[in-house]
Amino acid sequence: MSVAQTKKRLVLVRHGHRDKSKGREFDNGLSHKGKKHASRVVKFFQNRFDGLRPHLISSPKVRCTETLEPLAEQLEC
Repeated sequence: MSVAQTKKRLVLVRHGHRDKSKGREFDNGLSHKGKKHASRVVKFFQNRFDGLRPHLISSPKVRCTETLEPLAEQLEC
C-alpha cells in the first residue's frame, strides 16, 4: 500500500461521566465513575489499535480533556 493509500480511522469518544456536584452549568471535570470510563478508553485503544500513534483532538471542556488524558499519557502524545 502506498502512502497515498494509507487507511485512516476516525474514532469518536464521548466524554466520561461528569461530576455534577457543583451543578450542570459549570465546567466540571470527571466524576469517579468518569475516571473509570477514561481508563476504559486506554484499554480499548490498547486492544484495538496497539502500536498506532493517534492524533487526539478534544473539546476544551474539562471533562473532555480529562477523558483523553490517561490515553495521551499512556501513548506519550
